Amino acid sequence: MENKMTEFKLHTLETAPEGSNEILSAALKQNGFIPNLYRMQN
Repeated sequence: MENKMTEFKLHTLETAPEGSNEILSAALKQNGFIPNLYRMQN
């Protein structure tokens, strides 16, 4: 049996789905960066 890791796309403000930009912008403003947990949103 072969183990495979799932690959997640980590979005930026430019690549994030339209509805996620507000959340990512707020996280960036609050933290000074966008945490990976937020960047994984679809």
